[in-house]
Amino acid sequence: MPWYNQLLGYTLNVSWNALPIYLFLVGIIIVVGFLAGSYPAFFLSAFSPDTGTKRQIKIGQRRAHHSDRYWLWCSSAFVFLIVGTIIITKQMSYVKNKQLGYNKEQTLIIPIDNGDIYNNLNSFKTQLQNETAVQSVSAMSGEPGGFF
Repeated sequence: MPWYNQLLGYTLNVSWNALPIYLFLVGIIIVVGFLAGSYPAFFLSAFSPDTGTKRQIKIGQRRAHHSDRYWLWCSSAFVFLIVGTIIITKQMSYVKNKQLGYNKEQTLIIPIDNGDIYNNLNSFKTQLQNETAVQSVSAMSGEPGGFF
């Protein structure tokens, strides 16, 4: 988590006590296991045992075995993962350095966990706007620049 927090530029909090997290992880394990097991099964079921080792494809002047296609597939996947990682890293850098339209150092975030303030939010905002030190007031369900 510290590495992800450093990469994202803010603290990522994950509640490991929640049931949806465990269901999601179990689902990922099942899907990845199915995909990882199905590829060799479909690949190997396409060959008959007597001709599977002798079958070759002629490419130009040389003969290529089916294992050559496997290495082509692996190298393509490797290039795809490297390019994807570079793109995601650049996007995260852009998001971290993008101006959000407000000065973070001059912003005061007040979490409203009080039912009285929440029920009278408009009058609370009006009282804050009447203060001379306050430039503007807004209410939202999360922190500016966050996920909510």
